Amino acid sequence: DQAMYSMRSKLLASAGFRFLAWYTLLFSLSVAALALLLFLTIRSSLEDQARNHIEAESAQLLGDYRDDGLEELRHDIRERTQNHPGARLYYRVLSADGRGIFDEIPAAVAGWQRIARVDQADLLIKGSPLDDGYLLLVAAELAPERELGEAMRNQVLLALALTLVLGTGGGLWLGRRFLAQINRLSNTAERIGEGWLSERISRTGSGDEFDQLAATINRMLDRIESLIANVQQVSTHIAHDLRTPLGRLRLKLEDLAAAFPVAAPDHPVQEAIAILDSIQETFAALLRIAEIQSGARRSGFTCVDLSACLTRLAEDYAAVAQDAGQELATEIADGLMLSGDGTLLVQLFTNLIENAIRHSGPGSVILVGLQSDGAQLRASVRDNGKGVSAELMTEIAKPFVRADAARTTSGTGLGLSLVAAIAKLHGARLRFQSATPGLEVIIEFPIGVAAAPFD
Repeated sequence: DQAMYSMRSKLLASAGFRFLAWYTLLFSLSVAALALLLFLTIRSSLEDQARNHIEAESAQLLGDYRDDGLEELRHDIRERTQNHPGARLYYRVLSADGRGIFDEIPAAVAGWQRIARVDQADLLIKGSPLDDGYLLLVAAELAPERELGEAMRNQVLLALALTLVLGTGGGLWLGRRFLAQINRLSNTAERIGEGWLSERISRTGSGDEFDQLAATINRMLDRIESLIANVQQVSTHIAHDLRTPLGRLRLKLEDLAAAFPVAAPDHPVQEAIAILDSIQETFAALLRIAEIQSGARRSGFTCVDLSACLTRLAEDYAAVAQDAGQELATEIADGLMLSGDGTLLVQLFTNLIENAIRHSGPGSVILVGLQSDGAQLRASVRDNGKGVSAELMTEIAKPFVRADAARTTSGTGLGLSLVAAIAKLHGARLRFQSATPGLEVIIEFPIGVAAAPFD
Protein backbone atom coordinates (compact mmCIF):
# COMPACT_ATOMS: atom_id res chain seq x y z
CA ASP A 1 0.00 0.00 0.00
CA GLN A 2 0.94 3.67 -0.03
CA ALA A 3 2.31 3.68 3.54
CA MET A 4 4.60 0.71 2.87
CA TYR A 5 5.77 2.24 -0.41
CA SER A 6 6.52 5.53 1.36
CA MET A 7 8.39 3.70 4.13
CA ARG A 8 10.39 1.71 1.57
CA SER A 9 11.22 4.85 -0.40
CA LYS A 10 12.43 6.61 2.74
CA LEU A 11 14.47 3.57 3.70
CA LEU A 12 16.16 3.30 0.30
CA ALA A 13 16.85 7.04 0.30
CA SER A 14 18.21 7.09 3.86
CA ALA A 15 21.87 7.88 4.52
CA GLY A 16 22.24 4.73 6.60
CA PHE A 17 21.09 2.46 3.77
CA ARG A 18 23.34 4.23 1.24
CA PHE A 19 26.29 3.88 3.61
CA LEU A 20 25.61 0.15 4.02
CA ALA A 21 25.15 -0.25 0.25
CA TRP A 22 28.51 1.38 -0.47
CA TYR A 23 30.13 -0.66 2.28
CA THR A 24 28.67 -3.89 0.86
CA LEU A 25 29.91 -2.98 -2.62
CA LEU A 26 33.41 -2.17 -1.39
CA PHE A 27 33.46 -5.34 0.71
CA SER A 28 32.39 -7.40 -2.32
CA LEU A 29 35.12 -5.83 -4.44
CA SER A 30 37.61 -6.57 -1.67
CA VAL A 31 36.50 -10.21 -1.56
CA ALA A 32 36.85 -10.48 -5.36
CA ALA A 33 40.29 -8.82 -5.32
CA LEU A 34 41.46 -11.09 -2.51
CA ALA A 35 40.19 -14.19 -4.35
CA LEU A 36 41.94 -13.07 -7.54
CA LEU A 37 45.21 -12.51 -5.67
CA LEU A 38 44.89 -15.91 -3.99
CA PHE A 39 44.17 -17.60 -7.33
CA LEU A 40 47.14 -15.98 -9.05
CA THR A 41 49.42 -16.94 -6.16
CA ILE A 42 48.30 -20.59 -6.11
CA ARG A 43 48.39 -20.80 -9.93
CA SER A 44 51.93 -19.51 -9.96
CA SER A 45 52.89 -22.08 -7.33
CA LEU A 46 51.28 -24.92 -9.31
CA GLU A 47 52.98 -23.76 -12.50
CA ASP A 48 56.33 -23.64 -10.70
CA GLN A 49 55.79 -27.22 -9.50
CA ALA A 50 55.00 -28.37 -13.06
CA ARG A 51 58.00 -26.46 -14.38
CA ASN A 52 60.31 -28.07 -11.83
CA HIS A 53 58.92 -31.51 -12.71
CA ILE A 54 59.47 -30.93 -16.44
CA GLU A 55 62.93 -29.52 -15.76
CA ALA A 56 63.95 -32.60 -13.74
CA GLU A 57 62.51 -35.02 -16.31
CA SER A 58 64.20 -33.21 -19.21
CA ALA A 59 67.54 -33.22 -17.39
CA GLN A 60 67.32 -36.98 -16.76
CA LEU A 61 66.40 -37.76 -20.38
CA LEU A 62 69.13 -35.51 -21.73
CA GLY A 63 71.65 -37.24 -19.46
CA ASP A 64 70.64 -40.64 -20.86
CA TYR A 65 70.79 -39.21 -24.39
CA ARG A 66 74.30 -37.89 -23.92
CA ASP A 67 75.44 -41.24 -22.46
CA ASP A 68 73.82 -43.69 -24.90
CA GLY A 69 72.44 -41.72 -27.83
CA LEU A 70 69.09 -41.29 -29.51
CA GLU A 71 68.00 -44.91 -29.26
CA GLU A 72 68.43 -44.93 -25.51
CA LEU A 73 66.36 -41.73 -25.31
CA ARG A 74 63.57 -43.39 -27.27
CA HIS A 75 63.82 -46.49 -25.08
CA ASP A 76 63.55 -44.42 -21.86
CA ILE A 77 60.53 -42.46 -23.14
CA ARG A 78 58.80 -45.66 -24.26
CA GLU A 79 59.28 -47.18 -20.81
CA ARG A 80 57.79 -44.12 -19.17
CA THR A 81 54.71 -44.09 -21.41
CA GLN A 82 54.12 -47.83 -20.96
CA ASN A 83 54.73 -48.00 -17.22
CA HIS A 84 52.68 -44.85 -16.42
CA PRO A 85 49.83 -44.70 -18.93
CA GLY A 86 47.64 -42.51 -16.67
CA ALA A 87 48.87 -39.37 -14.99
CA ARG A 88 52.21 -38.67 -16.59
CA LEU A 89 54.17 -36.13 -18.56
CA TYR A 90 53.91 -35.86 -22.34
CA TYR A 91 56.91 -36.54 -24.59
CA ARG A 92 57.74 -35.97 -28.23
CA VAL A 93 60.91 -36.33 -30.28
CA LEU A 94 61.01 -34.34 -33.51
CA SER A 95 63.46 -34.87 -36.37
CA ALA A 96 64.98 -32.08 -38.40
CA ASP A 97 62.38 -32.56 -41.13
CA GLY A 98 59.48 -32.24 -38.66
CA ARG A 99 58.58 -35.87 -38.19
CA GLY A 100 57.81 -36.88 -34.62
CA ILE A 101 57.14 -39.87 -32.42
CA PHE A 102 55.28 -40.43 -29.12
CA ASP A 103 52.65 -37.86 -27.95
CA GLU A 104 51.16 -35.13 -30.07
CA ILE A 105 52.46 -31.87 -28.62
CA PRO A 106 51.58 -28.67 -30.52
CA ALA A 107 55.05 -27.11 -30.36
CA ALA A 108 58.28 -27.30 -32.35
CA VAL A 109 60.67 -24.74 -30.85
CA ALA A 110 63.25 -24.83 -28.11
CA GLY A 111 62.57 -23.17 -24.76
CA TRP A 112 59.51 -22.77 -22.55
CA GLN A 113 56.00 -22.36 -23.95
CA ARG A 114 52.51 -22.28 -22.50
CA ILE A 115 49.75 -23.25 -24.89
CA ALA A 116 46.08 -22.68 -24.12
CA ARG A 117 43.58 -25.27 -25.32
CA VAL A 118 39.79 -25.02 -25.70
CA ASP A 119 37.86 -27.07 -23.10
CA GLN A 120 41.13 -28.60 -21.87
CA ALA A 121 43.82 -27.70 -19.42
CA ASP A 122 46.74 -25.62 -20.69
CA LEU A 123 50.03 -27.29 -21.63
CA LEU A 124 53.39 -26.19 -20.21
CA ILE A 125 56.15 -27.30 -22.64
CA LYS A 126 59.93 -27.26 -22.61
CA GLY A 127 61.84 -27.85 -25.86
CA SER A 128 65.45 -29.09 -25.59
CA PRO A 129 67.61 -29.22 -28.79
CA LEU A 130 69.48 -32.46 -29.63
CA ASP A 131 72.18 -33.29 -32.17
CA ASP A 132 71.49 -33.33 -35.90
CA GLY A 133 68.47 -30.98 -35.60
CA TYR A 134 66.46 -33.23 -33.32
CA LEU A 135 64.25 -31.67 -30.63
CA LEU A 136 63.05 -33.18 -27.35
CA LEU A 137 59.70 -31.84 -26.05
CA VAL A 138 58.51 -32.55 -22.51
CA ALA A 139 55.11 -31.18 -21.49
CA ALA A 140 52.81 -31.23 -18.46
CA GLU A 141 49.07 -30.68 -18.44
CA LEU A 142 48.10 -27.93 -15.99
CA ALA A 143 44.91 -29.73 -14.91
CA PRO A 144 45.20 -28.79 -11.18
CA GLU A 145 45.38 -25.17 -12.19
CA ARG A 146 42.25 -25.49 -14.34
CA GLU A 147 40.39 -27.29 -11.54
CA LEU A 148 41.53 -24.67 -9.07
CA GLY A 149 40.25 -21.88 -11.32
CA GLU A 150 36.83 -23.51 -11.70
CA ALA A 151 36.56 -24.26 -7.99
CA MET A 152 37.61 -20.76 -6.94
CA ARG A 153 35.32 -19.15 -9.52
CA ASN A 154 32.34 -21.05 -8.12
CA GLN A 155 33.30 -20.35 -4.53
CA VAL A 156 33.97 -16.68 -5.20
CA LEU A 157 30.63 -16.29 -6.98
CA LEU A 158 28.92 -17.99 -4.04
CA ALA A 159 30.78 -15.79 -1.57
CA LEU A 160 29.88 -12.65 -3.53
CA ALA A 161 26.23 -13.71 -3.71
CA LEU A 162 26.15 -14.33 0.04
CA THR A 163 27.93 -11.04 0.67
CA LEU A 164 25.43 -9.12 -1.43
CA VAL A 165 22.42 -10.88 0.10
CA LEU A 166 23.65 -10.55 3.67
CA GLY A 167 24.93 -7.03 3.04
CA THR A 168 21.64 -5.92 1.49
CA GLY A 169 19.63 -7.60 4.24
CA GLY A 170 21.86 -6.09 6.88
CA GLY A 171 21.64 -2.73 5.13
CA LEU A 172 17.84 -2.89 5.14
CA TRP A 173 17.76 -3.89 8.80
CA LEU A 174 20.29 -1.29 9.92
CA GLY A 175 18.74 1.29 7.60
CA ARG A 176 15.32 0.64 9.15
CA ARG A 177 16.78 1.09 12.63
CA PHE A 178 18.62 4.23 11.51
CA LEU A 179 15.46 5.57 9.88
CA ALA A 180 13.45 4.83 13.02
CA GLN A 181 15.89 6.93 15.03
CA ILE A 182 15.70 9.76 12.51
CA ASN A 183 11.90 9.57 12.43
CA ARG A 184 11.84 9.75 16.22
CA LEU A 185 13.84 12.98 16.10
CA SER A 186 11.94 14.34 13.10
CA ASN A 187 8.46 13.66 14.51
CA THR A 188 9.33 15.28 17.82
CA ALA A 189 10.90 18.27 16.06
CA GLU A 190 7.77 18.64 13.92
CA ARG A 191 5.55 18.61 17.03
CA ILE A 192 7.79 21.20 18.68
CA GLY A 193 7.66 23.30 15.51
CA GLU A 194 3.86 23.24 15.77
CA GLY A 195 4.16 24.75 19.24
CA TRP A 196 4.13 21.72 21.54
CA LEU A 197 7.14 22.81 23.56
CA SER A 198 6.48 20.22 26.26
CA GLU A 199 7.41 17.45 23.80
CA ARG A 200 10.72 15.69 24.42
CA ILE A 201 12.70 13.19 22.40
CA SER A 202 12.45 9.74 23.95
CA ARG A 203 15.74 8.05 24.83
CA THR A 204 16.52 4.37 24.36
CA GLY A 205 19.14 4.22 27.10
CA SER A 206 21.71 2.76 24.71
CA GLY A 207 24.11 5.66 25.23
CA ASP A 208 24.85 5.89 21.50
CA GLU A 209 25.19 9.09 19.47
CA PHE A 210 21.42 9.37 18.97
CA ASP A 211 20.84 9.04 22.71
CA GLN A 212 23.44 11.71 23.42
CA LEU A 213 21.91 13.98 20.75
CA ALA A 214 18.43 13.44 22.26
CA ALA A 215 19.74 14.37 25.71
CA THR A 216 21.36 17.53 24.35
CA ILE A 217 18.22 18.58 22.45
CA ASN A 218 16.02 17.86 25.46
CA ARG A 219 18.20 20.08 27.67
CA MET A 220 17.95 22.82 25.05
CA LEU A 221 14.15 22.42 24.92
CA ASP A 222 13.94 22.60 28.71
CA ARG A 223 15.76 25.92 28.58
CA ILE A 224 13.63 27.26 25.72
CA GLU A 225 10.40 26.20 27.44
CA SER A 226 11.54 27.86 30.65
CA LEU A 227 12.37 31.12 28.86
CA ILE A 228 9.06 31.17 26.99
CA ALA A 229 7.16 30.38 30.18
CA ASN A 230 8.93 33.29 31.88
CA VAL A 231 7.98 35.62 29.02
CA GLN A 232 4.36 34.44 29.13
CA GLN A 233 4.28 34.79 32.89
CA VAL A 234 5.64 38.32 32.72
CA SER A 235 3.09 39.24 30.03
CA THR A 236 0.28 37.75 32.09
CA HIS A 237 1.39 39.55 35.24
CA ILE A 238 1.64 42.85 33.38
CA ALA A 239 -1.85 42.41 31.94
CA HIS A 240 -3.25 41.38 35.32
CA ASP A 241 -1.54 44.16 37.30
CA LEU A 242 -2.52 46.90 34.83
CA ARG A 243 -6.13 45.82 34.62
CA THR A 244 -7.00 47.26 38.05
CA PRO A 245 -5.47 50.76 37.61
CA LEU A 246 -6.90 50.97 34.09
CA GLY A 247 -10.33 50.12 35.50
CA ARG A 248 -9.97 52.86 38.10
CA LEU A 249 -8.86 55.30 35.42
CA ARG A 250 -11.97 54.46 33.39
CA LEU A 251 -14.19 55.10 36.40
CA LYS A 252 -12.53 58.50 36.87
CA LEU A 253 -13.16 59.31 33.21
CA GLU A 254 -16.79 58.22 33.53
CA ASP A 255 -17.15 60.44 36.61
CA LEU A 256 -15.61 63.29 34.65
CA ALA A 257 -18.00 62.70 31.74
CA ALA A 258 -20.94 62.60 34.18
CA ALA A 259 -19.85 65.81 35.89
CA PHE A 260 -19.39 67.61 32.60
CA PRO A 261 -21.87 66.03 30.19
CA VAL A 262 -20.82 66.15 26.54
CA ALA A 263 -22.92 64.91 23.68
CA ALA A 264 -20.25 64.55 21.03
CA PRO A 265 -18.84 60.97 20.86
CA ASP A 266 -15.55 62.36 19.57
CA HIS A 267 -15.02 64.47 22.68
CA PRO A 268 -11.53 63.83 24.19
CA VAL A 269 -13.07 62.27 27.31
CA GLN A 270 -15.15 59.83 25.23
CA GLU A 271 -12.16 59.03 23.02
CA ALA A 272 -10.07 58.35 26.14
CA ILE A 273 -12.75 55.97 27.44
CA ALA A 274 -12.82 54.17 24.05
CA ILE A 275 -9.03 53.83 24.08
CA LEU A 276 -9.11 52.42 27.61
CA ASP A 277 -11.81 49.94 26.56
CA SER A 278 -9.57 48.76 23.72
CA ILE A 279 -6.60 48.38 26.08
CA GLN A 280 -8.70 46.45 28.58
CA GLU A 281 -10.00 44.24 25.78
CA THR A 282 -6.40 43.47 24.79
CA PHE A 283 -5.43 42.62 28.36
CA ALA A 284 -8.54 40.47 28.76
CA ALA A 285 -7.62 38.56 25.60
CA LEU A 286 -4.05 38.05 26.88
CA LEU A 287 -5.33 36.72 30.19
CA ARG A 288 -7.82 34.51 28.38
CA ILE A 289 -5.04 33.03 26.21
CA ALA A 290 -2.86 32.50 29.29
CA GLU A 291 -5.71 30.70 31.06
CA ILE A 292 -6.26 28.43 28.06
CA GLN A 293 -2.55 27.74 27.66
CA SER A 294 -2.34 26.66 31.29
CA GLY A 295 -4.51 23.66 30.35
CA ALA A 296 -6.81 24.19 33.31
CA ARG A 297 -9.92 24.21 31.12
CA ARG A 298 -9.25 20.66 29.92
CA SER A 299 -10.52 19.21 33.20
CA GLY A 300 -13.98 20.50 32.31
CA PHE A 301 -14.23 18.77 28.93
CA THR A 302 -17.63 17.31 28.10
CA CYS A 303 -19.22 15.76 25.04
CA VAL A 304 -20.04 18.63 22.66
CA ASP A 305 -22.36 18.39 19.65
CA LEU A 306 -20.13 20.33 17.29
CA SER A 307 -22.66 20.06 14.44
CA ALA A 308 -25.39 21.73 16.49
CA CYS A 309 -22.93 24.32 17.82
CA LEU A 310 -21.84 25.43 14.32
CA THR A 311 -25.40 25.37 13.01
CA ARG A 312 -26.55 27.76 15.77
CA LEU A 313 -23.61 30.10 15.18
CA ALA A 314 -24.29 30.16 11.44
CA GLU A 315 -27.95 31.00 12.08
CA ASP A 316 -26.98 33.77 14.52
CA TYR A 317 -24.46 35.36 12.14
CA ALA A 318 -26.48 34.96 8.96
CA ALA A 319 -28.28 38.23 9.66
CA VAL A 320 -25.00 40.00 10.50
CA ALA A 321 -23.52 38.86 7.19
CA GLN A 322 -26.65 39.91 5.35
CA ASP A 323 -26.46 43.42 6.86
CA ALA A 324 -22.88 43.62 5.53
CA GLY A 325 -24.07 42.63 2.06
CA GLN A 326 -22.67 39.12 2.35
CA GLU A 327 -24.02 35.58 2.32
CA LEU A 328 -23.27 32.97 4.98
CA ALA A 329 -23.70 29.36 3.78
CA THR A 330 -23.12 26.04 5.55
CA GLU A 331 -22.03 22.50 4.74
CA ILE A 332 -22.35 20.89 8.17
CA ALA A 333 -22.75 17.14 8.65
CA ASP A 334 -25.21 16.15 11.40
CA GLY A 335 -24.45 14.44 14.68
CA LEU A 336 -20.68 15.00 14.88
CA MET A 337 -19.64 14.94 18.54
CA LEU A 338 -16.40 16.06 20.16
CA SER A 339 -14.91 15.93 23.65
CA GLY A 340 -14.12 19.52 24.58
CA ASP A 341 -15.06 22.80 26.19
CA GLY A 342 -18.29 24.02 24.58
CA THR A 343 -17.80 27.66 25.59
CA LEU A 344 -14.29 27.82 24.16
CA LEU A 345 -15.35 26.08 20.95
CA VAL A 346 -18.09 28.69 20.49
CA GLN A 347 -15.46 31.39 21.07
CA LEU A 348 -13.17 29.77 18.48
CA PHE A 349 -15.74 29.69 15.67
CA THR A 350 -17.20 33.07 16.66
CA ASN A 351 -13.79 34.66 16.14
CA LEU A 352 -13.35 32.94 12.77
CA ILE A 353 -16.80 33.91 11.47
CA GLU A 354 -16.45 37.50 12.68
CA ASN A 355 -13.01 37.74 11.03
CA ALA A 356 -14.45 36.45 7.75
CA ILE A 357 -17.31 38.99 7.88
CA ARG A 358 -14.96 41.84 8.84
CA HIS A 359 -12.33 41.17 6.17
CA SER A 360 -14.64 40.21 3.27
CA GLY A 361 -16.26 42.90 1.20
CA PRO A 362 -19.89 43.21 0.14
CA GLY A 363 -21.06 40.45 -2.17
CA SER A 364 -18.72 37.84 -0.74
CA VAL A 365 -19.80 34.37 0.38
CA ILE A 366 -18.71 32.87 3.70
CA LEU A 367 -18.91 29.08 3.98
CA VAL A 368 -18.90 27.26 7.32
CA GLY A 369 -18.21 23.54 6.99
CA LEU A 370 -17.90 20.44 9.18
CA GLN A 371 -17.17 16.92 7.93
CA SER A 372 -15.70 13.68 9.29
CA ASP A 373 -13.46 11.09 7.65
CA GLY A 374 -13.62 8.63 10.54
CA ALA A 375 -10.26 9.65 12.01
CA GLN A 376 -10.87 13.35 12.54
CA LEU A 377 -13.44 16.14 12.35
CA ARG A 378 -12.59 18.75 9.76
CA ALA A 379 -14.15 22.14 10.47
CA SER A 380 -13.56 25.11 8.18
CA VAL A 381 -14.51 28.74 7.65
CA ARG A 382 -13.89 29.99 4.11
CA ASP A 383 -14.46 33.35 2.47
CA ASN A 384 -13.82 34.72 -1.01
CA GLY A 385 -12.43 38.06 0.11
CA LYS A 386 -8.98 39.45 -0.60
CA GLY A 387 -7.22 36.80 1.50
CA VAL A 388 -3.71 37.13 2.92
CA SER A 389 -0.24 36.70 1.47
CA ALA A 390 1.61 33.37 1.70
CA GLU A 391 4.21 34.95 3.98
CA LEU A 392 1.58 36.27 6.38
CA MET A 393 -0.30 32.96 6.40
CA THR A 394 2.43 31.38 8.54
CA GLU A 395 2.49 34.29 11.00
CA ILE A 396 -1.12 35.36 11.26
CA ALA A 397 -1.95 33.21 14.32
CA LYS A 398 0.84 34.80 16.37
CA PRO A 399 -0.09 37.46 18.97
CA PHE A 400 -0.57 41.01 17.66
CA VAL A 401 -0.05 39.99 14.01
CA ARG A 402 -2.77 41.47 11.80
CA ALA A 403 -3.64 41.20 8.14
CA ASP A 404 -4.11 44.96 8.23
CA ALA A 405 -0.47 45.86 8.74
CA ALA A 406 -1.29 49.58 8.80
CA ARG A 407 -3.81 48.87 11.63
CA THR A 408 -6.43 51.18 10.13
CA THR A 409 -9.23 48.84 11.26
CA SER A 410 -10.28 48.00 14.79
CA GLY A 411 -8.98 44.90 16.55
CA THR A 412 -6.27 43.73 18.91
CA GLY A 413 -4.49 41.20 16.71
CA LEU A 414 -5.22 38.50 19.31
CA GLY A 415 -8.34 36.91 17.81
CA LEU A 416 -6.52 34.22 15.82
CA SER A 417 -4.05 33.74 18.67
CA LEU A 418 -7.02 32.88 20.85
CA VAL A 419 -8.28 30.53 18.12
CA ALA A 420 -4.86 28.82 17.98
CA ALA A 421 -4.77 28.42 21.78
CA ILE A 422 -8.27 26.86 21.89
CA ALA A 423 -7.47 24.54 18.98
CA LYS A 424 -4.26 23.44 20.71
CA LEU A 425 -6.10 22.81 23.97
CA HIS A 426 -8.32 20.37 22.07
CA GLY A 427 -5.38 18.67 20.34
CA ALA A 428 -6.53 20.09 17.00
CA ARG A 429 -4.43 21.18 14.06
CA LEU A 430 -5.00 24.73 12.81
CA ARG A 431 -4.20 25.45 9.17
CA PHE A 432 -4.57 28.44 6.85
CA GLN A 433 -4.72 28.08 3.09
CA SER A 434 -5.63 30.21 0.13
CA ALA A 435 -9.18 29.84 -1.19
CA THR A 436 -8.23 31.61 -4.46
CA PRO A 437 -9.63 34.14 -3.85
CA GLY A 438 -10.02 34.49 -0.12
CA LEU A 439 -8.83 32.56 2.89
CA GLU A 440 -9.83 29.20 4.32
CA VAL A 441 -9.20 28.39 7.97
CA ILE A 442 -9.20 24.65 8.73
CA ILE A 443 -9.31 23.04 12.17
CA GLU A 444 -8.79 19.27 12.30
CA PHE A 445 -9.97 17.70 15.57
CA PRO A 446 -8.78 14.15 16.35
CA ILE A 447 -11.53 11.65 17.18
CA GLY A 448 -10.93 9.56 20.27
CA VAL A 449 -7.40 10.91 20.74
CA ALA A 450 -6.57 12.74 23.94
CA ALA A 451 -4.93 16.12 23.56
CA ALA A 452 -1.26 16.26 24.38
CA PRO A 453 -0.11 18.12 27.51
CA PHE A 454 -0.01 21.88 27.09
CA ASP A 455 3.20 23.89 27.20
